[in-house]
Amino acid sequence: HVGGVAGVRTTVGEGCQYELCAKDVTVPHANIEEQRAMWGIETPDPGEPTRLLAEGDAIEVGDICLQVIETPGHTPGGIVLFAATEQGNIAFVGDTLFPGGHGRTDLSGGDGAAILRSLSKLARLLPPDTVCLTGHGDSTTMARELIQNPFMQM
Repeated sequence: HVGGVAGVRTTVGEGCQYELCAKDVTVPHANIEEQRAMWGIETPDPGEPTRLLAEGDAIEVGDICLQVIETPGHTPGGIVLFAATEQGNIAFVGDTLFPGGHGRTDLSGGDGAAILRSLSKLARLLPPDTVCLTGHGDSTTMARELIQNPFMQM
């Protein structure tokens, strides 16, 4: 996902916020180098984050407040952004949670045991009706994952 940050920042301009968990501050550069070495992908450097995030921080987007939940595993500073809205609960789960599974842990900084702890944390914190928007593929709900995802039951 680091590949799109520089382009978004260029397109949006000066006011574009680039917020990143403080525990992942070295990850974008490392991923760029890894992608170049492994697959020959040239990715523009996203530059410095405008804000470093941690557990419990809030991101205001219009009248929506996104709560930061640290979910290490895919990367050391993986996060989920959760919002309780009038239209329902929603979580941007990125590469932490996929329908029936979880994100990769085999790349630099990944940790299989940590991602299982993060899934357990989400099971405790997120209401069952939460719509979970993943980094790849279909969305899901916390209720569905609690029933069908074997990694949520570990």
